[in-house]
Amino acid sequence: MKKWIIKDDDKYFFYKDCYNKFKEWLERYSLLLENTTKEFVTKNFPGVKDISFHNKNNGNQIGTICHMHFEDGSFKKLYVKTHQFGPTASMSKSRKSPDVKELLVYKILENIGLGPKSYFFWPENVSVKTLFIATEGLDLTFYNPNHPTVPTEEEKLELLKLDFISRILYIVDSTTNSGNYGYCKQENKAYIIDFGTEEEDYYSSELLDDFYKGNGRYNYKGVMKQVVSVSKVTKDNLAKSIIADLGLERNIIKSKDFILHLISNSGPVRINSKKLLEKYTLGVIETVKFIKGSLQI
Repeated sequence: MKKWIIKDDDKYFFYKDCYNKFKEWLERYSLLLENTTKEFVTKNFPGVKDISFHNKNNGNQIGTICHMHFEDGSFKKLYVKTHQFGPTASMSKSRKSPDVKELLVYKILENIGLGPKSYFFWPENVSVKTLFIATEGLDLTFYNPNHPTVPTEEEKLELLKLDFISRILYIVDSTTNSGNYGYCKQENKAYIIDFGTEEEDYYSSELLDDFYKGNGRYNYKGVMKQVVSVSKVTKDNLAKSIIADLGLERNIIKSKDFILHLISNSGPVRINSKKLLEKYTLGVIETVKFIKGSLQI
């Protein structure tokens, strides 16, 4: 069998050609994202008079920051990106269809007040079949893991809520990633603004034990390591208040119904199966019921 040898000069031109083609694709895709976002904003945000786009500086997903100025003088930001299985800055093709778990978690976090308002939309009348996720900007303080911060007791409790809800929803890269959560001083509330989902079982009888230990699924450093070191009594009281005050089961069902409606009206975009949505929803609700029983709520 003949052995093909690629000369160094040929390698250079081959990689240069691949790079140029990918760069051209990335520019076209970024333009599609901006145009699709502009159409969505124009239709869904009455009174907007000026729309501009700015580069996002972190994350692997292709995305943009949309600045919206309104006629009444108000201003909003939308953080827009591809879904977690969509094209990235290093991969031009979607790895999978949009994940219903990711969409559902965004809506659950929004509905229980621990996440930003979220939107899902897609390009109309084009051959590209993809889905974009947008979240409204929040005025958050982020914690640099390399510069120790001592949070107030109030901050600790709010951040601890994020740890607990991350365990219930079985998400990753939320409270372990300093860029994916933050604290709003004006509201005295903490928020998760980004996360990842995993293809695993959604019910764990070890959840409460891990929550009390402050470890298990998550290995913390920096401010979150301080947060999860509070006493078991404090964690117990906080867990009870979350289950009692946030209406978890009701908001999980409300969020599921929203995603079911989205699937039914997603047009050319193929979103992952309703069966997976039902399985995940049931798993999360079973987790909440288990916690209720364990805490005797």
